[in-house]
Amino acid sequence: ECGHFRVDRLRVDGVARFTPRAGELLIAIEGAGELDGEPCRAGEARMVQDAAREIEIRGSLTLLRACPPSS
Repeated sequence: ECGHFRVDRLRVDGVARFTPRAGELLIAIEGAGELDGEPCRAGEARMVQDAAREIEIRGSLTLLRACPPSS
């Protein structure tokens, strides 16, 4: 974490649900699966545009979550 953003690693094997914050960037760095029903594999990224809502991750994925720092 720095003054501009924070990065966390998220590993999913199976199904996981979480609520990202608006403006969060999800970057797949390993594996394949689905992010909120859309296919996703290593090397792809998704930006959370709208106000935070629960999303579902399926498959075997390692993601980096980049978001504004905690307040």
